[in-house]
Amino acid sequence: MLGVGIGLANPLAISLIGVFFFGDERAKLMGWRSAIAGVGTSLMTYFAGQLLNINWHAAYWVYLLFVPTLLLFIFFVPDPEKTGAVERQEVEQQKELAEAQDKGQNVQKDSKLLVATLAILTFLILIAIMVLAIKLPTFFVESKIGTATQASNAWSIYNFASVAGGILFGYCYKVLRKYLLPMGLIASGIGMAFISISKSVELIYILCVIMGIVSAMIIPYIFIRISETSSPKKAPLYTSITLVGSNLGSFLSPYAGEILGVSGKTAILNAGFLMITLSIISLIVIVKINSSRRKDAA
Repeated sequence: MLGVGIGLANPLAISLIGVFFFGDERAKLMGWRSAIAGVGTSLMTYFAGQLLNINWHAAYWVYLLFVPTLLLFIFFVPDPEKTGAVERQEVEQQKELAEAQDKGQNVQKDSKLLVATLAILTFLILIAIMVLAIKLPTFFVESKIGTATQASNAWSIYNFASVAGGILFGYCYKVLRKYLLPMGLIASGIGMAFISISKSVELIYILCVIMGIVSAMIIPYIFIRISETSSPKKAPLYTSITLVGSNLGSFLSPYAGEILGVSGKTAILNAGFLMITLSIISLIVIVKINSSRRKDAA
């Protein structure tokens, strides 16, 4: 029941940003959403740990935080249809479509192929990231770099750095646009590869900071693409499909970790190669699309 509730609420919460806001402001808020989600997860985990000191039943009291969230949503979030936000979003999309056509670009609205591609991409990205999380303790102990506790600290540093990445997303998206995806993927992949050959805990901590920042920009970019190319009524569905890819990637990551490598070092290295491969593929697709658009314009 908890999973179903979160599965219903999360896509709608993401798609509402795409309905109410446009352009660079939408990108900025998508990044903030990602950052706040990280903060919320960290705080709920901390409070649950503190409540365990009472008894194990008390740990579940953290879900009472949904109550003030619900009240804030009821009283402060307007209905997108009654306020005309849906119509404004459709008008904005028509403007963006007209501008793209003037530049000789062909933008497909509600593209099922694009959504399927983004869902598969999210699935593979989450596998690589979660393999790093799962295999870090094994890698630390096997390589005699440090303890499982230090590995846990490294992952905590990664998560805290991802908050900064979410905050910076809007600014980076404004400058890099579509190139943000391949750059984020290749930086994350190189970071994983360097972690797999590192012998210093301090160096791994630094790499986790860098990776946390750049990898936090990948998923918001994917949701931005869905918001830009989907009609307001279909955006929640397409966001849900992408989130299914994300959840499946997290769920299957322990099994994927065994496939990517028996040892922690090998699994993390191959997860890095997976991210680098995805970055190369995405860059090739971007270059081909740009090339075809230039030919059509000519």
